Amino acid sequence: TWCNSSLFIAFGGQSAVTGVLRCANCKLGADCTNSCSLVNGGAEPGNGTHQLSAFVADIACLDDTVLVADNSNFRVQAIPTSCMSAPCNVQTFTTGLKYPLGLAVVDNGKWVLVTLDEGIVSLRPQGMVQSDSWSNLGDCGYLVEASGRIWAASG
Repeated sequence: TWCNSSLFIAFGGQSAVTGVLRCANCKLGADCTNSCSLVNGGAEPGNGTHQLSAFVADIACLDDTVLVADNSNFRVQAIPTSCMSAPCNVQTFTTGLKYPLGLAVVDNGKWVLVTLDEGIVSLRPQGMVQSDSWSNLGDCGYLVEASGRIWAASG
């Protein structure tokens, strides 16, 4: 995900390193791996403030933060885009979600949609649930807003 002139990459593993990388100074077609640094996560999965579960499902940009769907920890974390490397001032954006999978910041940041095992919830930009039944589509994953519509991968 591109956010404030940096590329953010989420990755996870069952018993290995899991986290989010921030890669600065990236340009299309150029290798920028030398400028990547860990901004959240660590040597193994966990549920602490600076840890992520083994299944980091999605990331999205909301103003000056990167939102991370931390699936097995039932939360969405917020990482400030100004942080160059860990430890960052990671905050819990929202918690208590049943297996968050996809994230989409829609309507120019007015709300955030999160796909779950049992539908899609709508959150305010501060992380509070706006509607816990935005859609009852069922198990769905990736979300994106494009061409004035919201698209969700089903199943």
